[in-house]
Amino acid sequence: MNRTTSKKNHRSIRVVNLHGAPFWCMVSNTILWVGAFVFYGLGDYITTLVGLRHESVEERVPLLRYLIGPKPSATGLIFVKISSLSVCASLYMLLASHPHRWFIPAVLVVLGVAAVVNNLLIIKRVSAL
Repeated sequence: MNRTTSKKNHRSIRVVNLHGAPFWCMVSNTILWVGAFVFYGLGDYITTLVGLRHESVEERVPLLRYLIGPKPSATGLIFVKISSLSVCASLYMLLASHPHRWFIPAVLVVLGVAAVVNNLLIIKRVSAL
């Protein structure tokens, strides 16, 4: 048997999801969405609520200050989180065939980690006073 014959008979098994994307791609997107929910959704929400308990701490993001005020309630914050995650998830679904749609949850993970770290630093600073 020569090399050309063995190459023709060689078959590789490829696990795919319903949209034809490789299994590893589906898993990595799931991991990104879990990270987005954990850091952007829960982490930022919880650390913001803890930080806002201190009298000297107010919301700094101008758009959020406009929408829900400098001292937002838990309900206002959860509304903003659910709305923003819903918009991002909808955009992700609209881009179903786009190869770089993973960028949407990846940006949410980065924003979430940055927000949590920032909030924790603020909490540490005001707690030391």
